[in-house]
Amino acid sequence: MEKSFLIVSGKGGSGKTTVALSLANGFAKLGKKVLLIETSCGLGSLDLILNDNAPVLYNLGDVLDENIKQEEAIIKTKNMEFWYICAPTDYNYVYNKESLIKFINKNKTIFDLLIIDSPAGFTDLHENISTVIDMAIFTVTPQIADVRATGKIAKIFMEHNYKNTKSVINKIPLSLDDDCGVEDLDTVIDVVGVSLLGALPLDNINCLTKPYQYQNKLKIEANALARRLLGEDIDLVLYK
Repeated sequence: MEKSFLIVSGKGGSGKTTVALSLANGFAKLGKKVLLIETSCGLGSLDLILNDNAPVLYNLGDVLDENIKQEEAIIKTKNMEFWYICAPTDYNYVYNKESLIKFINKNKTIFDLLIIDSPAGFTDLHENISTVIDMAIFTVTPQIADVRATGKIAKIFMEHNYKNTKSVINKIPLSLDDDCGVEDLDTVIDVVGVSLLGALPLDNINCLTKPYQYQNKLKIEANALARRLLGEDIDLVLYK
C-alpha cells in the first residue's frame, strides 16, 4: 500500500492545501497515524488554516539543517488528530536532496502515512524526491486556465518517474457557468489526463477565523478520498 502522497498542481490557487488537509483528516479518522508536510518555502499557511493556536517555533528547514530534532518541529493538531510540520519561512530556502529524502524515509517508519503539500508546477523539489513518493495527486479546479496548466504539468511529472498518479477536481461551484470555460467535469478529466480520485465542491468557509471544518457535502467527499486510497469501493460523485 502507498505510504507517501505528494499533492501537486499546475498553478497556484487550486486548493492543494485543502486537499492535503482533507486527506490527513480522513486518514486520521480511519485510525491512521498521519504526518502532513508543508514544503512551499516562505508561503506556508498551515498554522493559519488550522488555527491551532500552537506556537510554531521551528520548521522543516530547521530539521533538515539539523539545528533541532524533528520532534521539536512536528506539531499535533488539537482538533483533527494528525501531525504536521510547517515549511521553511525563508522564501529562498533551498532543499538539500539527501536530507529531504532521509527525512521522508525516516518518517515512513514512524507514521502510517505521509502527505506532502508541495509548490505549484514542477520544481527541483519534485524532481529530487520522485524516488520516495508512492503517489502524486494532482489538484485542479474547473477553471480552463488551471485545467490546461495541470494537463501540461501532469505530462512533465510522468516523464520524471511519477507513474502512479491520481487527480482531484476541487472548488466545484454549484453550476459550471461561462466563467469556468469548461462545459463539464468530463472535460477536466480528459484534458488533465489523470485518473480521477474524487471531486470536492466549493468550500466558502473562512478558515482564518474559525477552526478548520467542512460543510456536510464537502466533509463526506473529503473523507471518501482517504477511504478510496485505502482500498474501499466508494461511489464517485461528480458535481455538475
